[in-house]
Amino acid sequence: MDTLYYYPGACSLSVHAVLEETGHPYAARRIDIHGGDNDTPAYRAIHPRGLVPVLETSEGLLTEAPAILLHLADLHPEAGLVPPSGTLARTRCHEWLLLGATHPHPAFARLMRAERFASDAPAVEAVRTQGRADFWEAVRHLDERLAGKSWALGETYSVCDPYLMVFFLWARFVGLPVGELTAYSAHFARVTARPAVRRAIAAEELPVELAA
Repeated sequence: MDTLYYYPGACSLSVHAVLEETGHPYAARRIDIHGGDNDTPAYRAIHPRGLVPVLETSEGLLTEAPAILLHLADLHPEAGLVPPSGTLARTRCHEWLLLGATHPHPAFARLMRAERFASDAPAVEAVRTQGRADFWEAVRHLDERLAGKSWALGETYSVCDPYLMVFFLWARFVGLPVGELTAYSAHFARVTARPAVRRAIAAEELPVELAA
């Protein structure tokens, strides 16, 4: 049985949701990244940078949420969570995942972990302020791209959708005016209405309103 290492509400939530969606057998282990679990020698042996998610499989350790999402989707083609290889739709799926990993995710890191990018207090605060602006720009861009679509790829739910859910959740967490994100708000509601996503939310003991 594979083991998912996660922190509640982190991008690992998307992997948790896809594990539930596919019915893939797994155990879950919570890593308290604010309590120092990720800085222990034992966890650093699993992920040298102390990050989540990690999926521990019989064939080795997998890191990076987009890679794990694609791995699970390919393992379970019956779930229909990724388009066929060689199609434009498959490339669009990769495009969405890479966009999330390179635009909103690093911006959020600058907002929440500004001390990693600067050494003195004024510089740290400047990084945090810019990170907040960049993150807001990123989620507004996602909102624009989701306009007129039920799901990221159109009418078909895919691994892109729980991944995008996470960035909306983060935007709400830091108090950004997510009500202005009309398409993204509707997308978030559709994703969090799925039974598999609800189960992942419950398993991570996140606020019940996420699954309302």
